[in-house]
Order: sequence, then C-alpha cells, then structure tokens
Amino acid sequence: MSEPFEIPVTYKDKEYLFTAYIRPHGYTQRIEIEVGQSLVYVEWDEERNLRVLSDPELAVGPLPDPGLVQAIVEVLEAARD
Repeated sequence: MSEPFEIPVTYKDKEYLFTAYIRPHGYTQRIEIEVGQSLVYVEWDEERNLRVLSDPELAVGPLPDPGLVQAIVEVLEAARD
C-alpha cells in the first residue's frame, strides 16, 4: 500500500485538496483519488497520456463533476512535466 499524497486543485474559484494513492494494477500503476463519494482512477495509456476511469456502480453518491475531474488531470499532467 502506498503512502497517500495530496493533489491541490482550483476549480470554479474554489480550492480543493484531494487525497490520492498509487495502486498497482497488473504490470502498471494507477492513481486512485476519492472525489466526493466516488473513486476515480487515473492511469497512463500506451502513448503516455492520462486517462480517467470510474465505475458508476461503485459510487456511493453522485458521480463527480467532469470539469472537476479534468482539473485534477491537468494538475497531474503539470506535475509530470
């Protein structure tokens, strides 16, 4: 189990701080982020671009705002560069 890390995000003039974990997945790794009451997974595709995965059936509440998820991805992409 990995140590948690925080992802600071500004979205619609509001500050958010999400806790994330690096989780093994097969031969690769995913970033697991709790957004609201849903888990969102971010992983790298074959071209090293980030993609987001979420299972609506595992969500306890409503799915997160897609714009907020995009803002999280942008922070991760900026950190990678």
